[in-house]
Amino acid sequence: MQLGAARRNAASAWGTLAKDFALTSVTAAVVATIVASAAMLIAMAIVSATTAGTAVAAPAAPGATRIGTPVARTEPAAKAGRLTALSAGNERPRLFVRMQAGAGWGDAKAGFASLGFRVVQHFRPLDIWVVEYIGPASAAEAEQALRATPGIGWVERAGVRRFDRVPDDPYYVPVDGSPGQYGPRVVGLEQAWDVTTGSSQVIVAFIDTGIGRGILDFAGRIVSPYSAKYHSTLPADWEDIEGHGSGTAGVAAARGDNGVGVAGAAWGVSIMPVHLSDTTSSSLEDEIEGLLWAVEHGAGVINLSLGSSEPDLAELDAIRYAIDSGVTVVASAGNSGPGAGIQYPAGYPGVISVGATDRWNGVAAFSNSGPGLDLVAPGSDIVTWAADAREYFIVLTSGTSFAAPMVTGIVALMLSEAPDLTPPQVETMLRETAADLGPAGRDESYGSGLVDADAAVAAAVEWESTTPTTEPPRVFADVPASHPYAPAIDALSRNKVIEGYADGRFGVNDHVSRQQFAKMILLALGETAREDSVTPFDDVPPTPSGLYPDHYIARAFELGITTGTSVHPPLFSPGATITRAQVTTMAVRGAKRVRRDLLEPPPHGFLPAFGSYSSTHDPSSSTAYWNGLLQGLQGMGPGYDMWRPATRGEVAEIIAPLLSAR
Repeated sequence: MQLGAARRNAASAWGTLAKDFALTSVTAAVVATIVASAAMLIAMAIVSATTAGTAVAAPAAPGATRIGTPVARTEPAAKAGRLTALSAGNERPRLFVRMQAGAGWGDAKAGFASLGFRVVQHFRPLDIWVVEYIGPASAAEAEQALRATPGIGWVERAGVRRFDRVPDDPYYVPVDGSPGQYGPRVVGLEQAWDVTTGSSQVIVAFIDTGIGRGILDFAGRIVSPYSAKYHSTLPADWEDIEGHGSGTAGVAAARGDNGVGVAGAAWGVSIMPVHLSDTTSSSLEDEIEGLLWAVEHGAGVINLSLGSSEPDLAELDAIRYAIDSGVTVVASAGNSGPGAGIQYPAGYPGVISVGATDRWNGVAAFSNSGPGLDLVAPGSDIVTWAADAREYFIVLTSGTSFAAPMVTGIVALMLSEAPDLTPPQVETMLRETAADLGPAGRDESYGSGLVDADAAVAAAVEWESTTPTTEPPRVFADVPASHPYAPAIDALSRNKVIEGYADGRFGVNDHVSRQQFAKMILLALGETAREDSVTPFDDVPPTPSGLYPDHYIARAFELGITTGTSVHPPLFSPGATITRAQVTTMAVRGAKRVRRDLLEPPPHGFLPAFGSYSSTHDPSSSTAYWNGLLQGLQGMGPGYDMWRPATRGEVAEIIAPLLSAR
């Protein structure tokens, strides 16, 4: 047990180094120094624990105060053996790698091995490899060589994510005794419970530190548990000995009205614990593996009470995969305080980001703020479960970690009443029904406001009662429901943005002319052409009456969506096929002109999976990729050619999300 504890401490120390390593540009010499320092830390930790002679019980979770009598574990959390077996293999930084399309590597493992890299795992749905350098040269030199290898699309360092908890400094969060569970009352859960307490058909995944399997509030409801850290479904491997995961699950899903413990937001749902770590941080590769596990095992909503200040392309792709698979993702905004910006993954578009309020509905002093904040929920002085290696217990704790699962539980209630709601629909309902706090309208401290469970569940019930239960007939003969672009094409058709041919086809693979796209983008954005609009282009002659292509082109020019293909002379090239790059840039320009808050700006320096290809189009392509407009394109990834002519199906996929601007 002493040796296992020492190795757990050493792994925690290395996790911190790995995070710093991921955020800093260092030379090969510095990398070597870091690796040597990590090895020394591990050796020192083992010697220290071995010579101490006594095992020390794990303390309560930082920032938490125990309440009441703890419950002893009936079975020990047998983690020392697996930590001993696995600790030696994680002393070098790992890398995420994606190949270019058609790279022709053949046996990828052999290809990586020839460069001195060991394949750790392959995330097949994302086509992302995790590799670790095991050769004799410096890790930094090997990484540079890998980046320069033909066929490699992009390379990223696999960092860590830390779980959100407020530090236990005496004056950081004032705690004067247990306030009881004020959160459910404040957000209207008592009224929502009159409608539903959750269906067992809805699975809530907690990607966290596991769950206390002996806690009675979770009994009989745990499904598809997994440890991404240890690649195992054994109970001892996904068991929570850190406490954070049991706490988030308690807020969202603890059994209510049973005379035991606490009441979570959704009493009746199924719980999927996905274990990432036994400490306060986890690796990105384990998080991604956990995300894929949750999606592939039927989760309807995922809670991510973790994060860091740096975005990650592999994590973004995994999040998009989950959302595109119909799974709602909720994440904590972070505990760095006002002005710190929303951490990731909460900061990714499509993720419901949640900040924290105190018991008086003020913004919690630790809660991050920023334009990407969606909602707030109670996150100060939260009563919930926790665990360590010996027992389970109730704590009073704080953090956006415990605000996010309140929203997650409410999402589970909504899905219990309306299981076909999509992630964007869930997010819209939550934001539209939230109780506005602070300045009128959406702001950077409260987002759209305090989540309102009663109103959100009512909106879900109304949606379910008014939504047809039968599939409408297919509009286009060549677009079956299984086609990857079918949802986008159907949405545009319903909104009269696109039409098919006389023979009933849509022509998914047909190219689009520039004048056709000018009309499509305006209609998608809810804009109309005007007969008095006059085009400035020499190659677009005016028509005397009615609405014709020249009027749409003129309106697109007026809105700044297009500048034409030539200035001297002024030309538009109306009959020329439009490229993927031009479609993307015009779509982003249009969205910004019509509704400025529709697309979120990417972080400085962010590039999509296909990298940089044009100083003119790079900014718009980065914005489009960041906001999920491009990930659904077939073949998207390293090597994707943005200069190719766009097809009708591709155009539909890119502009369909802009319908929300209407």
